[in-house]
Amino acid sequence: MGGSTASARPADFAEVRDRTVAKLQPLVRIPTVSHIDPGQGNEAPSVAFTEELARQFPLLHEHLELTRIPGHALLFRWPGASADRPVVLMAHIDVVPVDEAAPRLRGAGRRRTALGPRHAR
Repeated sequence: MGGSTASARPADFAEVRDRTVAKLQPLVRIPTVSHIDPGQGNEAPSVAFTEELARQFPLLHEHLELTRIPGHALLFRWPGASADRPVVLMAHIDVVPVDEAAPRLRGAGRRRTALGPRHAR
């Protein structure tokens, strides 16, 4: 086997954690709240989230194909060497409104929402 190089050594977990948290903090601070009634929505947070996502992850936007889907959805396509075994990774970027008057449910950060019990982010 070849000799060890600096790029081959494992990353320092604390450093990776701290960099990851620093990149995600500005994103989770944007109030991307979804409402049952689309007329209640506010477009500004969705636009701000999309812009911040591009700032925090420029390589994602540089190397992946982005399709914007009506309703502020983003579809990133990362073509592989072959289409024989595709993989799908999904996440959501919105949250439902919390009923502040509702009692806290068992578990930290849980409250009842318009759609039932949810974890707060």
